Amino acid sequence: MARQASTVNIIRRLAATLRLCFEKCAPTCRQVTSLVSRSLDEKLSFRHRLVLGAHLLVCGACRLFRRQLRLLSTFLQRQSAALSSRQAVSLSPAARERIKRALRRESERLTDS
Repeated sequence: MARQASTVNIIRRLAATLRLCFEKCAPTCRQVTSLVSRSLDEKLSFRHRLVLGAHLLVCGACRLFRRQLRLLSTFLQRQSAALSSRQAVSLSPAARERIKRALRRESERLTDS
């Protein structure tokens, strides 16, 4: 019985020490958002992945930020791919002529002032 109580006390002290260490060593949400952003562009070091994962376990706001950033990144990649696969849009000769006339009129108006 005394041995069990001793083991429980050791576990409690260890948990308190780990909690204190985590609070002192844990990055701020601002630092984590930077890591999340970097993780989209490059592979993070093992240490940074560990720190990021630990923070995301306890911080719902940062988990939401990461999810939103991933969605935005995926959307932009798809849009970029869609735009690059399209052929260049060209103006009709009539539209080009209208733009030239409008630019000439504007140029003349500015030089007459």
